[in-house]
Amino acid sequence: MEAPEGGSGPLFEKDLSEPDPAAFLDLALKNPGDPERGRKLFEDLKGAACVKCHAVKGAGGGVGPDLAGVGLKYDRAYLAESLLFPSRIVRPDYQQVVVVTKAGDVKAGLVRGETAEELTLVDAEGAKHAIQKDEIAQREASELSVMPDGLSGEMSPQDFADMVAYLERLKN
Repeated sequence: MEAPEGGSGPLFEKDLSEPDPAAFLDLALKNPGDPERGRKLFEDLKGAACVKCHAVKGAGGGVGPDLAGVGLKYDRAYLAESLLFPSRIVRPDYQQVVVVTKAGDVKAGLVRGETAEELTLVDAEGAKHAIQKDEIAQREASELSVMPDGLSGEMSPQDFADMVAYLERLKN
């Protein structure tokens, strides 16, 4: 039996390929970007919504680290790679934990409180989950960052270069 020939029409014209992170990185390293436009993208709750998890000088979310001064600590390449591949390097205080309860519920997030009786996780949306320790069936540290992969799929390469420019500008 012969394999069917390729289809035609609008459905087959749509590009379903994933954006190439290397192209985003390359553009961000060659293009200075617009830091003010990057700030707007950072704060846009309908876009990447970085501000939901990250604060700058205390303004913003508390799930991820405050990014004030990040431009002094890291160079442009490191900032760009951290956005594209957030799970490559995860700081110990931002190590995600995955818990499975005896009822089969799965919760993942950062440990933000722990007593002898209770574990409190904060998930990627900033929601707190208090879990009684006697209800935990399994608890594991995850190699994945709470920050999701795939940022390059949420914006254009120019948007990405602008975001990196904004982070690079955060020097105080």
